[in-house]
Amino acid sequence: MEDYKKRLLIEFSELNAKKNKLEEFIGTIKFEELDIPVKILMKNQLVFMKGYLQTLYDRINLTISALEINEFDKESKQYDNSKKN
Repeated sequence: MEDYKKRLLIEFSELNAKKNKLEEFIGTIKFEELDIPVKILMKNQLVFMKGYLQTLYDRINLTISALEINEFDKESKQYDNSKKN
């Protein structure tokens, strides 16, 4: 797989993880304790992250085959496992 495709998949994965963490935080008491302008900005950030994720998802579907994605996932898991050992 070409490097730009790998970077696209990595970017999607990393952004999705950050989006999930922000969504979790928004549901906490700590979030509710923040000043209103900060809460508004964080919620706006979440909206933009979701839009960016959708754009990355669309690009992935247009440029990367399911087979390539599966191979990338296998390589990533092997790399992750080698880092743990």
